[in-house]
Amino acid sequence: MKSRAVSFGPAAQFFSIHSTSENGSRDQEKINMTRVLFKRQETVANIAKALKKHIRQTGGEAKQSECMELCARMFGYRNFNDLIANLTDEPSAPDADVSAEEFRARAEQYMGEIMKVGFTREEAWDLICSFERGPWFGFGRFVENGTTASVL
Repeated sequence: MKSRAVSFGPAAQFFSIHSTSENGSRDQEKINMTRVLFKRQETVANIAKALKKHIRQTGGEAKQSECMELCARMFGYRNFNDLIANLTDEPSAPDADVSAEEFRARAEQYMGEIMKVGFTREEAWDLICSFERGPWFGFGRFVENGTTASVL
């Protein structure tokens, strides 16, 4: 992944998209995202901390709070507070343990949110392949078995 400054901020609140109807009014449409469920907020906070470190190691800049918000959106929530409000005793399986279909859906969802903060599709793919936190992300480890072939 090439060196870049990551741009976060108000423009990166992308849980909703806006479209203009024929009469010129703006309609709000919810994005269809799958929520990845967590038992503990510390799990996501640790993923965000590792993501921040990875972005810095590749020449980018990001704040911890920005990475927490990005992680929450990648996992299907409006923001980190929404994720916290939806903690559960029955969390989703981590990325390393899901079916190929779920794997592809998550990769697309994660890349979509990463692209919304300024990365190209290829850079987003590089990020989710090269970055990992335990059983989360690290999509590059699946390249050898062909799981990722149709994602890009």
